[in-house]
Amino acid sequence: MKFKVDVIYSNGIGQYKILSLSDSTMQVEYSDGTISTLTISVQQRIVSRVVSRAMREADIRMLAEVKERDRKKWAPAMRKADMEQGWFPADH
Repeated sequence: MKFKVDVIYSNGIGQYKILSLSDSTMQVEYSDGTISTLTISVQQRIVSRVVSRAMREADIRMLAEVKERDRKKWAPAMRKADMEQGWFPADH
């Protein structure tokens, strides 16, 4: 991952904007105005973890939404098929 000046990223402390980059460090400004020097390699790992976690959470939400949508779509047809076969909800 390559960082870019004037782009906003996030770590465990909060969101920060990159002010400048050198070979191994970056100078950043956090949203509260605090300026700090961070190690690029460490921030790369942190940002990758943050992005991976966000993607996993989005996948989980999407799967839950699909499951609920499918349940609503297919539940009436399944109940009808069960009743046609003589199976009723109380039987299960």
